[in-house]
Order: sequence, then structure tokens, then C-alpha cells
Amino acid sequence: MDTAEFIARARSALGRGVPYGYGTAFDPQSMVPPASGLDCSTFVRWAAKLALPAVNQGAAQRWDTTGIVQDATGAQLFFAKIAVPRPGCLIVYPDYTALAEVTGTSTHHDGHVGIVTETGIVKSVLTATRVIHCSRLVEGMRAALTPGAQRDALIESDPLWFPVFEPMYAWCLKIGQETRD
Repeated sequence: MDTAEFIARARSALGRGVPYGYGTAFDPQSMVPPASGLDCSTFVRWAAKLALPAVNQGAAQRWDTTGIVQDATGAQLFFAKIAVPRPGCLIVYPDYTALAEVTGTSTHHDGHVGIVTETGIVKSVLTATRVIHCSRLVEGMRAALTPGAQRDALIESDPLWFPVFEPMYAWCLKIGQETRD
């Protein structure tokens, strides 16, 4: 699969009412995302047409945000960290622990991953400017703004910006043969 196909497949899921759901199984060849829903990393796998091998459940860890960061900065079996974003790469926000001073309790939060669709110069730095991602937050905001509307957790928008840390950009080694940094 090349970059254009990867992005086109991700965009094809927009507006289909895909709910947010953890660990959903899916047919990687299906042109329709599973009705049972997707989470952010499973959405990326669906867009890349990559199912997890049943015999190697350890590989599932490589597709959550923790696994993507660890692999991209280590073994690089599935992902390679890149310095400069480009369409088709992943924007990855690592897992984090919210400080008790900020939230009242010290709590662990999963990271987030999306597919970069556009880049541009922001404050003299080349950065992701558009991202397709699957988010429980997006689904919740849509439900609050339009009660009774179809559930939908997918959106193409500006990237999420967390003031606590910078995102990492990673290239999925199964996508295209483009040169990586």
C-alpha cells in the first residue's frame, strides 16, 4: 500500500458513523470499517489493512501508542521515528500521567495516534496541520452538540495539541517505499 492509498482509505471512513470502541477485530480487506467501532490505533491498523496475527498477540502491543513509540525509537520492526512530518506518517502522543497538582489525583492516560494528511509551516517549523484520527473525545463532543445524532468518532482536523509534551512522528514501514529521515 502506498501513501495515497493509505490516506484515501482513512478518509473513506469519515462520515460513516464509526463509534469509538477498544480492541475491535476487523477484516483488513473490508472497505468498510467495523460497525462495532475503532479506537485510535485500531483505526490506523484498519486504514493500513493490517490485521494482527492470531498466533502473535504480542504484536498487538506494537500498535498501541506505547508500542509505536517503543518500536519507532528502538527495534524499528514496524515503525521508524522521523524528524519531519509528511503526509502518511503517524503523529503519536505518548502515554502520560497527569500530575496530582493539576488533576487532584495522579492518573495514567493512554496516548493518541492519528494519520497526518497535510503539513505546513507553523511558527517557522514544518509541522502536521491536518490529521485523521479516531477519538472518544470527538464522539463525545458530537453527541453533546447534536443529541440523537449518529455516533461518529472519526474526524479530519487540526492535530490535537497537548501542552505537556510534543508529539512524535513515525513512519509505518508497511506503507510505501518513501525515503525516511
